[in-house]
Amino acid sequence: MRAINRVWQIIKDKKLIPSNIEKQCGFSNGYLKRTLEQSSSMGEDALDKIAINLDISLNYLIRGNDSKNEPIENYLLNEPVVTYGVNKASPAANILMDIKEIANRIDKIAQTVLEFESAKSK
Repeated sequence: MRAINRVWQIIKDKKLIPSNIEKQCGFSNGYLKRTLEQSSSMGEDALDKIAINLDISLNYLIRGNDSKNEPIENYLLNEPVVTYGVNKASPAANILMDIKEIANRIDKIAQTVLEFESAKSK
């Protein structure tokens, strides 16, 4: 099955409106239908936008061998990028890990402030 067929299956399964997905991805009206009807290939950017907007992994979208319900964040965090024999985390995975670390720090600061305010009011 081709990526465009998987896209249409997910749209059907999730009862989504294709034109809404096209707008969210910045595609022209009818792009997905034309791609399906003309058996056209989608570029990397299009596949990436679709995966993000449908909240599925690129691996599932491209290869069909991954859970279509796996959030894109899980794919990015778990998929290594190998460059010249060196295993590195992908840039997107690094950004997501940074965001999670910042969120954890904010939670700790908020807890400290609450504890301080509680002690202060006693």
